[in-house]
Amino acid sequence: MRHFILISLLFFSLIVKAQTAEEFYKAGTAFYEQKNYDEAVKNYRKAADMNHASAQYNLAICYLDGNGVAISEAEAAKYFLKAAQLGHAQAQNNIASFYIAGTGVRQSDEEAFKWYQKAATQGSAMAQNSLGLMYDEGRAVPQSLDEAVKWYRKAAEQGFAKAENNLAIMYFNGTGVEKSVQEGIKWFEAAANHKYTPAMTALGTYYLKLGDDKQNQQLAFDWYVKAAERADWDATYIVAYFYEMGIGTKQSDQIARKIYLLAADKGHAEAKKEAQRLTNKLRNQEMNIKDQAPKRQKQSVSVMCSSCFGSGKTHTTVYGGYKTKGSSSVSFGSYSSCTSCGGTGKTSIRI
Repeated sequence: MRHFILISLLFFSLIVKAQTAEEFYKAGTAFYEQKNYDEAVKNYRKAADMNHASAQYNLAICYLDGNGVAISEAEAAKYFLKAAQLGHAQAQNNIASFYIAGTGVRQSDEEAFKWYQKAATQGSAMAQNSLGLMYDEGRAVPQSLDEAVKWYRKAAEQGFAKAENNLAIMYFNGTGVEKSVQEGIKWFEAAANHKYTPAMTALGTYYLKLGDDKQNQQLAFDWYVKAAERADWDATYIVAYFYEMGIGTKQSDQIARKIYLLAADKGHAEAKKEAQRLTNKLRNQEMNIKDQAPKRQKQSVSVMCSSCFGSGKTHTTVYGGYKTKGSSSVSFGSYSSCTSCGGTGKTSIRI
């Protein structure tokens, strides 16, 4: 009997251990990775009810994406807020974004600022950039360009591309910091190297405005191409213009037309107009070339066989020859055999 009780107590302790919040959270994550979202939600919810912040955050994501539950912005906001209140930095950033947009909650710049500040203090680069933007625009707080630069820099130093781009703009404009084109270029390049397309187009525009210097035009072209490669259709439109004008690259109406069409297929209205204009231009050029081509007159031409030349023997006759108008040259289509030697006379023939 005593042995049975000990075994029962051990089994009960194992059950209790398996039902901790952390265990439910890990089980939910394992199910989520297997794409078994129903079981993932069940386990996340159990852990969330036990105040597990990461489980609450993940449950919010499930509601946001509709994995294992019906999509509900209100439920997502509810669990982001719960996790944020427990100090989860990403949840703090997310609920701040919800307050900014009024997603699942009543819109409130003040609440957004509060949660961005908490997340930024914990080192969230995304929140630091957003906090900088609120100071930059004077949302929920008096505008402070110095504070904006401070928070942009913190995020930029973590490699957050949007913050790098924002800091570059501050340096270019001299707002909140001493104006420095060199520092602006440095941060634009950092953002561009982190695949942030607005920074690429900013660099392209900067080098283009420097003038007709070939090196600057080449740099402008290269940066716009990088942006176009990331499906920036405005940049694609500009690359087509560069080809048409020969800016930073070899001029080519044909290539320009193809690139205009590429942007036009994605709904770029101006590219559609330019593609049609170039199509008409190229078609007219082709028609003009045909109209200006030399006219050839079909005629029979007598020539002397090369084998018989100088012998006084009979000439052969070439049929189906063509003579270009205004020229003494003749091209031959077909030959008859020489009546004297049976040769073709195709080589070294003489008029």
